[in-house]
Amino acid sequence: MILAEIKSGNGVMVIDPKGDLINDLLDRLNPETVKGRVVLIDPSEPNGHGFYPLSGPNSEIAVDHMVGICNKLWERHWGPRADYILRNGLRTIIAAGLDLVDLPELMMNRDYWREVVKRLDPGDEQLLGFWAWWEDLDKTSRHQAIGPILSRFDAMFGNKFMRSTFGRPTNPVDIGKVLDSGGIVLARLPKGEMPESAVPLMGSVLVAKAWQTAMRRSELPDHERPETVLYIDEAHNFLNLPYKIEDLLAEARGLHMGLVLAHQHLGQLNRELADGISANARNKVFFNASPEDAHRLQRHTLPELGEEDLARMGAWEAGCRLIVDGVAAPAFTLRTDPPAPIVGKAEQIRAEATGRPYIPPVPGPFTKILRQRLAEQRREDEERFGEAA
Repeated sequence: MILAEIKSGNGVMVIDPKGDLINDLLDRLNPETVKGRVVLIDPSEPNGHGFYPLSGPNSEIAVDHMVGICNKLWERHWGPRADYILRNGLRTIIAAGLDLVDLPELMMNRDYWREVVKRLDPGDEQLLGFWAWWEDLDKTSRHQAIGPILSRFDAMFGNKFMRSTFGRPTNPVDIGKVLDSGGIVLARLPKGEMPESAVPLMGSVLVAKAWQTAMRRSELPDHERPETVLYIDEAHNFLNLPYKIEDLLAEARGLHMGLVLAHQHLGQLNRELADGISANARNKVFFNASPEDAHRLQRHTLPELGEEDLARMGAWEAGCRLIVDGVAAPAFTLRTDPPAPIVGKAEQIRAEATGRPYIPPVPGPFTKILRQRLAEQRREDEERFGEAA
């Protein structure tokens, strides 16, 4: 599905918290057809791209999204004043031309924030009023109000990848412009290669950037709105915007932004998220489900497919219920297609995307290994799909 979107020229964002999906995609892309379109966010790529979390034509929306995401992710540490303090800290970063990595020092270093406040617009009474109030608080009160949240930012920015990608990006791109121009944003965020707490934050902010891009399209006639599709694996980790999921999905459809939300089982979703996805992610594909999940999911596929059908599907088989012309079509089963053939030019795509030199491999043991891998894949495909492979 992702390869088909890329081939059609649509804007695509893929968020992968495991890492294998992005690697498999890069293996199957042709450098000639994606040249100039790929943005790579990857801790294994030293020249990978970054982005400014608070940038965009409407900075207040960007701040609102960031505060809402932090609230949902760190709810246990969210005191009654944390929202107010973080919101004004982020507004100050934008107004003073700072980076997100500066936030902990800005909020806790008196000498530093005094210098920054001098650079603020004298007419911004709300922001200056906040800093006057902050100045009057004692150190203990400041730390109790915002310290636990700032410590998480501080710990994340101790990681080189987070600092250069998210805190103070060294190779920044405008995510909105990339998606609107048919670009491909590949966010490889494996928990083993970056701070675990940073994965849901960065992924959620990327979803927010895509949503901010889609909202701007409301100013355009329907036929001029670019098509964008987000593919989010382990989606429950990244749907942390300060919106109800049903509102997001319903509005995104009209703004030509599609979402493909993948997860393993219903236990990963809280009640509100599960109900929102159930009602508003209207096309549904179910691979082999546990008996407990199959019992709950059969309401989407009856009378054609019952819980036993959903719980006993074989490998590469799925149950499906689609909306066709606004009407729910009868449920059916399908067998998935074989994977696209490996092109084997992932390293070239990585190099071209990040601007580093690419040195073609010298024929030798590597070529032999690649040919063996291709032959093994063909044999596996023939065993799975017969002559159709």
